[in-house]
Amino acid sequence: MTWFEGTIKADDIQVVVKSNQKIQENVKALVMTYDLGAKMAEQIKTFGKFHMAIADEAYYLKNSDAKRTEQIVPILQACKRVILLAGTPALARPKEIFNL
Repeated sequence: MTWFEGTIKADDIQVVVKSNQKIQENVKALVMTYDLGAKMAEQIKTFGKFHMAIADEAYYLKNSDAKRTEQIVPILQACKRVILLAGTPALARPKEIFNL
């Protein structure tokens, strides 16, 4: 059995395009930008624990002092699995990889 207990249908996926959108109760997958995720962090945290997160362009989270990083990283840490994607093979300084 897989983490999503079957097939994900189109109705199970919510694409968030505005920060005032409410997360649907029965949603199995959320798609949003980092900026929207940071703005909606409290709502996301109250929604529940996610089994998996896929963070595209993960280098946006490299700066530990950035508000976006402060909001998003705890959500990712609460997930059972996280996949970080980046087209940039290596960052400029080792410190930048620490958050990732």
